[in-house]
Amino acid sequence: MNRHGAAQLETDSMGIADRPRYHPAAALACAAALFLPAACWTNPLWLGALLASALAAIAVSAGPAASGRALAAALPLAAAFAAVNALISRTGETVLFHLPPLPLAGPIPILLEPVVFGIASGLRIALAVASFSLAESLADADDAFSLCSRFAPKTALATALTVLAMPRMRRDLDRIRGVMRVRGAAVDARGACARAAAARPILRALLSSSIEGAWDTAVALHTRGFGSGSRAAPPLPPWRPRDIILAGGACISLAATVIGLAAGRGVYACHPRLGPLARPGDMAALCAAAGPFLAGVALSRRASR
Repeated sequence: MNRHGAAQLETDSMGIADRPRYHPAAALACAAALFLPAACWTNPLWLGALLASALAAIAVSAGPAASGRALAAALPLAAAFAAVNALISRTGETVLFHLPPLPLAGPIPILLEPVVFGIASGLRIALAVASFSLAESLADADDAFSLCSRFAPKTALATALTVLAMPRMRRDLDRIRGVMRVRGAAVDARGACARAAAARPILRALLSSSIEGAWDTAVALHTRGFGSGSRAAPPLPPWRPRDIILAGGACISLAATVIGLAAGRGVYACHPRLGPLARPGDMAALCAAAGPFLAGVALSRRASR
C-alpha cells in the first residue's frame, strides 16, 4: 500500500472510531422507518422526498462521503429497474415515443405510465439500500447481529458470515494479485486475452483461500461448541439518551407512516392513466413520516457530543 493509501485508510479509521455508535435496536428502528415506506409507498414524489431525507440522515450520522457511497450503490439498481420496466411494460395509454424497429420485435413504444412506475420502483429499491446504509452508519454490525441472534440465531449467524466473507475475499484477492504481480504475471496487462489468462490462477487461488477460510470458521465454531447446547448471548450496549432520542424519532415516523397508509396516503395509481401526484394534506403527512426520524438522527448526534 502506498503512502497516500495508508494515510486515507488512517483517516477513514479515525473517522469511524470517532463516530458515535448507537444501540442496535434504535438503529434498526430508524432503518425500519425507511424500509416500511419503501415497501408500501408507490408515489414517486413521496419516495423521492424520503430518499433525500435518508441521504441527509446518512450525511449527518457518517458524513457526506458515506451518503455519496450509498447514493452510488443505489442509483445504478434504481436506473436499471426503471429502464427495464419502461422497455418491457405495455400497460398504459400515453405514448411518449417509439424506439427504432428491431428484428423480430418491430417498433417498441415507450409509454409514460410504465416510465413513472419504473421510476417509483427504482426509488423504492434505492430507499431500501439507503435504509441498510443508515443502519450500518448508526450501529456496530456485531451489535446488530448479536441483537438479531437472540430471535433467529441461525439466520443471524449465516448473515454475519456472509457479510464478513466479502471483505475477507477482497483482502485475499488484493494479496493474491500482489503476489502474482511480483512473480511477473500479466495482472495489469491491457489485452483482454492476457488478463483472462492471468485471471485463471488468481481465481483458483481465491477459491482455495475461500475454502480454507470456510473450513477454519467451521472448526472455530465446532471448537466453541456451537449448537451443542444453550448459547450465551453477548451483552448489548446500554441505552443512552442519544439512543432514546433516535428510537423515539423513528417510532414517531413509523406510527405516522402506518396512520398515513391506513388513510391511503403515499399510494399512487400509475395505470391505466397517471393520477394526481399530490392531494390536500399530503405535505403534512409526508413531513410527519419523514421529519421525526431525520430530527432524531440530528438531535441524537448533537446529544452525543
